Amino acid sequence: MAPRLKQREGGSSGLPSPSAMEEQPWPPLRDHVILVGFGRVGHLIAAALTEKQQPFLVIEDQPEVVKALRADGIPALYGNAAAPGMLEAAQAADARWLLIAIP
Repeated sequence: MAPRLKQREGGSSGLPSPSAMEEQPWPPLRDHVILVGFGRVGHLIAAALTEKQQPFLVIEDQPEVVKALRADGIPALYGNAAAPGMLEAAQAADARWLLIAIP
């Protein structure tokens, strides 16, 4: 189990560790949508938000997805939305909506 945990934490997968991934700031957001989950439903929601030019930020627990989102210029946080401090990091106090797109 330890090797799987190490891989998930970014140890041997070639992906940055969660703490390294959080060091990528973006401009402050206001009246944005916080989208939790970027699976099938999250993709559909993100497409609709993009079409409407509604700013959004994604919280996702898959590091490779976060890395891809950031490469596309989409603000994304790696981790569990229920973790202490995560909603604050997503600037929830200034958000318009919080959308949950996880099973």
